Amino acid sequence: MVNELDGLGVSLAFSADKNLQVNYLGSYALVSGADNVRQAVELRLHTPLGALALHPEYGNRLFAIVSDPLQDDFPVKAELAVRECLAGETRITVKSIGVNVLREKRTAQIMIRYSVNEDRDITETMLEVPYGV
Repeated sequence: MVNELDGLGVSLAFSADKNLQVNYLGSYALVSGADNVRQAVELRLHTPLGALALHPEYGNRLFAIVSDPLQDDFPVKAELAVRECLAGETRITVKSIGVNVLREKRTAQIMIRYSVNEDRDITETMLEVPYGV
């Protein structure tokens, strides 16, 4: 049962490959509560800034800087881009962001820790992006 009174909202459910999910009745599946927030964070992090025509401020600026040549200040720029991206998600409090550059793989791993509203539980998610391509 979907709890609409938890203050975290209800949305259409998406699968890991960003397709809409269908429930056992053949209707679109819904996601609510903390799962809705987790999905919203994931979608926001994986959407390039400006990719949504009607919401040009939505998304992650990180995708604009990963094509630049790798400089020593990349971790700082990446963390700032992710913080700016997540500032639009008012249902969370970002606890920490760590950036690990894997030079041999030409990849950056960004570990994000956040809590939903005033909840004490910490949710962790990792965003992995190639750079310099």
